[in-house]
Amino acid sequence: MNSHAAGARALGALFALACTVCLSLSAGESWAAEIRIGDKPTDGSYTETTLGSGNYGNYAPQPDGTLVWSGDYSAPNLYSLSWSLHLDPDPFVSGSLTLTNLSGVPSTFSLSVFQPVAPAVPVGAIMSGSSAITLADANFNSLATLTAPPAGSIFTGTLDGLSQRTLFGAPYSLTPAFPPAGLTAVDSRSFSNEITTLPLTSLIGITHAFTLTPGDTITMNSTFQVVVPEPTSVLLAVLAAAGFAIHARRRPAV
Repeated sequence: MNSHAAGARALGALFALACTVCLSLSAGESWAAEIRIGDKPTDGSYTETTLGSGNYGNYAPQPDGTLVWSGDYSAPNLYSLSWSLHLDPDPFVSGSLTLTNLSGVPSTFSLSVFQPVAPAVPVGAIMSGSSAITLADANFNSLATLTAPPAGSIFTGTLDGLSQRTLFGAPYSLTPAFPPAGLTAVDSRSFSNEITTLPLTSLIGITHAFTLTPGDTITMNSTFQVVVPEPTSVLLAVLAAAGFAIHARRRPAV
């Protein structure tokens, strides 16, 4: 009787665990990734729009567990946005976003991409990232300019919504070498093998923030990745440090 009861309890626990996993997967599928767009024309008020991967564009899980999301969105007389993203819960965010300022005045934008992560990543992981930006004089008036926000940066890699690493920090400005009209300007920055100082428990992301002249287009091709070192690599590093310390202690005094 006791063995049957124990077995029933074990089956009940497994069933509860399976239900929890299913609910978690369902929640992840209903909100797998997100783009948040902030827009502030110099002569208008701030607006914010959130695009979920379940509602906008084409969202496709890949055989390797990564995710591909592409699409476009337009706010009449304000901006148009298109994106092509490669996302991974394990975790990284990569891809391009192209925005055109459709207003008649310079506008300040923020474009944030967020991807849920699993499993959580502790402090001390290895991070890398890059961003290549292309500014186009799309209206051919020879006045295209892109600037970083005051005390801000054009690229910010975020962990759980907090800034971990930035690129193109203020004061930063990019403009084509006019004339003639219709030119583009390109710049890129990157970092690699740096150590995170923040934990990552829920969301990895990239935020692009900038002010763009009217009628012009900016394309940002960016990547932000966090990798947990393999246990073997950590062990080798610890053993190497220990060996160096022992050697230093045994070395005879001169």
